[in-house]
Amino acid sequence: MKRLLRMIARWFRLTKPTASLSPVAERVVAGAVAVLHALGAGMPEIIYENALAHELRKAGLSVTQQKSVAVFYDGVVVGDYAVDLVVENTILVELETAGRPPWQTAARRQYLCATGFTQCVLLDFGKSDLAVRTVLIPT
Repeated sequence: MKRLLRMIARWFRLTKPTASLSPVAERVVAGAVAVLHALGAGMPEIIYENALAHELRKAGLSVTQQKSVAVFYDGVVVGDYAVDLVVENTILVELETAGRPPWQTAARRQYLCATGFTQCVLLDFGKSDLAVRTVLIPT
């Protein structure tokens, strides 16, 4: 896995050091790199979502697409949020094909706090280099 991550760092610019990623998140990033390398940039988001879900399942990870996750306030469900991918029932994965304004990362942090998940991996397939951001919530 470390060799693969070194190759990833050489091929693609990561916007967050991989040292902060959990082992499952590292596998998500590795799968995303493989997908982007095979498909290139410019496809619709659903293409990358389906391809990444397939790649992660091939790697033996459990993946749920477009999962509805409850959002809580004061112990009460106040709505839900459709997550692109949930991997191993521990990590939210959000995909984009165009740059997202910085405030959207703050919104992801709020979703994490409200859903009980502690890690979200944001992947932007919009350019030939994969942009990766992680949002972590301390437990």
